[in-house]
Amino acid sequence: MADQHHLFLIKQGPLFWNQWRQEHADVQPDLSEADLNDADLVGVNLSGTDLTRANLKGAILKRADLRWTDLTQAVLARANLTGACCTEANLIMSDLTEATLTKTSFSRASLYGAKLGEADLRGANLSEVDLYMADLREADLRGANLYMADLREADLRG
Repeated sequence: MADQHHLFLIKQGPLFWNQWRQEHADVQPDLSEADLNDADLVGVNLSGTDLTRANLKGAILKRADLRWTDLTQAVLARANLTGACCTEANLIMSDLTEATLTKTSFSRASLYGAKLGEADLRGANLSEVDLYMADLREADLRGANLYMADLREADLRG
């Protein structure tokens, strides 16, 4: 369950949140199970944040810093993560259906069992990403870097 103070802070917007993160660099934010549906989080620093089972459906996370973030079972369907950095993030069993992930870096992230159906991954960095059993049906992977990505048992139809 999300820390209510952290939830209040993130709802103040990216500028307020990022300032708080700079002043409290030693704090690992807990936004697990938070409802951030359709939130405007452009450029937000969520690195190292616990967002397990959070609802980020339709959220705008362009250029967000999501390094080392735990997004296990998070809902990011139709979210926009254009240019976001998700390096070494944990997105196990997350829902990224129809998400815009153009030029997003997922290097060394885990997307084990993730739902990426109809996601726009054009130009995304998926190098060394765990996509084992991921659903990539109808996903647009044009120009994506899949160097050493684990695609075993991934569904790549369409």
